[in-house]
This record gives sequence, structure tokens and C-alpha cells, in this order.
Amino acid sequence: MKHIQISPVQPHRSKLASSGNAARKVDPRWYALDLVRVSRLRLNLTDRDIAVLRGLLSLLPTDAWGRQMVVFASNRVLAARCDGIEERTLRRRLNQLAERGLIARKTSPNGKRYQVKDPDNACVLVYGIDLAPLYGILAHLEALALDCRREERRIRGLKSLIRDRLYNHAGLGALPCAQTAHRALRRKVSSDDLQAIFDELQHFIETSQPLQVTELVPATEKMSATDSQNVRHIQRSNMEDLESESAEDLAESSVETVTVPKHEATRDITVSECMEAATTARAMSARLPRTWPEVVMLARTLGPSIGLDPTSIKAADMKLGEYGSALAILGLVEAFERIRSPKAYLNTLVKKAQTRGLDCVKMFWSLTRRAQGTYA
Repeated sequence: MKHIQISPVQPHRSKLASSGNAARKVDPRWYALDLVRVSRLRLNLTDRDIAVLRGLLSLLPTDAWGRQMVVFASNRVLAARCDGIEERTLRRRLNQLAERGLIARKTSPNGKRYQVKDPDNACVLVYGIDLAPLYGILAHLEALALDCRREERRIRGLKSLIRDRLYNHAGLGALPCAQTAHRALRRKVSSDDLQAIFDELQHFIETSQPLQVTELVPATEKMSATDSQNVRHIQRSNMEDLESESAEDLAESSVETVTVPKHEATRDITVSECMEAATTARAMSARLPRTWPEVVMLARTLGPSIGLDPTSIKAADMKLGEYGSALAILGLVEAFERIRSPKAYLNTLVKKAQTRGLDCVKMFWSLTRRAQGTYA
């Protein structure tokens, strides 16, 4: 039975602390606000809380970030900055933000917000709303936002897989779990609940209609000595055969390699390198693929979860080959958040391969590296 696992969040340093260039390009106030917005449910915050925090940050000078981050504006001014909410609501939201550890309130004896300086212009007393706690937990918010984004992506993938099972297996319609699955697709459900629903559906499919797994190697293809040494090379028909490797080189080969040449260039990628780059696909896999046929099966399983239909996948198999098509699908899974239509993107790759040729390995690295370069 397949079980989708999510990788644990690895702690990392704050981007604003580790990358000076990134801090100069992005306003640190709105970067922090975006992290809180993404993690809103995990922090038990409402949309009104986010609006109040945005109003507070708008009253804070950019050059004050990381130093004296105190807001002295009155409730009347702050309410105007927060879309005109009532002062009673404002006070409740400020209390909520303080309880969640995002701000600290320093109240003066008369309830007003101000600062007192000595003759040397140094602050002696400061009364106001301090945003320093938000700056102090920025690294934690980054990790939390990354976890929330991964959870959202996992939920989206599980819902797509459940929808695919319900669509392609008519016999599931009469089961109670199918009715539960239909309701879960329309509601906000945790990934663990979706995983349990998917496991139940998958168990019924596997026990009632066992899947027939066939060899992915064409019957007319002859197995070479390279195959016996667990190294397989996939080449286009218009390329000359590679020179045979020596027995010593074959003995040292310990990983299965796929070669997708582009005219005069030949680029290799191993299964381990492929799965190391495809972090999202690896997290959604029941077990880590160790051979290229297993990689192909994983790609075909995940294809429907990003909107790829069997026709598009079959066309990609014909023009890119099974392994090239698998690399394309896994790359699209990684870049799913920044590609509007994975199906149209895959069709464009197929057309490019038909007209000008396509280096599938280079394409795969481009998709995965760009996906990893963006913030989760």
C-alpha cells in the first residue's frame, strides 16, 4: 500500500540574516508579514490580526528594522491604517498578536505612547508597541512558513491522487470511503486525514483489481552487457552507438544511468541524482525509486496530480522516450507552484523535441534548480 510521506523541515538561518543582497532587494517588513500570513493558521491568527500587523509595520520606518522597532501611533491613527476597524476590535487584535509572541506592548502610566530622551538625545523611556519580537523569531517563521507551504502542496497532491482514483475506478462509487473522499475534496482537511482516505481507496483497488506491472523495455530491444552490470543507456535513434566500455569500467559502475544526448552533447544523470533533485516527488513516493523503471512508474503515478492526462503523457513518451518523459514530469512536479499549466508546458516540450530537439536532462536540472532556488 502506498504511503505518502512529507520530509521534516530542516532548520536554517534567516534569509535576511544570511543574505545581504536579498535583504536589500526585499522590504524586510513585508517579507516578515508574508511569513506570518502563510503561517496564519498554525499561529492561530485571523485575517484581522494580519491586517493589524500590516498597519503596525506600515508605521515602522524601513531603516528601523532590527533596531528600535517601536510604534508610537495612537489607536485612532492605527485603526485608520488597518482598513478603518473599530478601536475595540483593534485592542483585541493587539492582545492576540501579543499573546502569539509577535509584538510586545509597553504601556505608559497615562496609557499614551511616547518616548523620553535625556539631554544627549538618548532614549531613557519608551512606551509603545514593540515589534522586536517579530524580528527575533524571523528564522522560526521561515521554517514554519516552509512547513505550511509543503503541507499545502502535499494536500493538493493527495487531493489530486484521490480525484484520480475516483475518476478511473468506477467500482469505488458504492463504498462509504468514496463518499467520504468526495466530501474531503470539497472541504479543508488535513494531510493525515487525506492520507488515510487515499490508503483506504488504494487498498480496495489493489485487493479487488491487482495492477499488472509490465516490463518497460520493448520486446525488440536486446539486452546488452551494460544492462547486466546495472547500467542502461537510452539514446536517440539518430545517434551513433556509444563505444563499448571496458570490463573494468563496468565492474566499477554501481548506479543505473540514463543518457539523453542532444546532438553533439551527451549528458548523464543517475537515479540517485534524479531523486535527490526531485524533493517533492521523493516526499510523495511510497518508497525511494532505485531503478529507472521505478522512476518512470513514479512519474506516471504523479502525472495526474499536476493535471496531466494520459494523452499528454503518452505523447511525451513517444517524443521524449519513457525516461525523458519521466524526467519532464518529475521536473514539472518540482516547479508546480510557478508553472500555470503543467499540461501546456509538457506539450511545448514535446513540440520542441519534435522540431529542434531537446536535452531532457538539462531541462530537468533547469526545472528542479529553479524550484529549489525559490522560497519553498
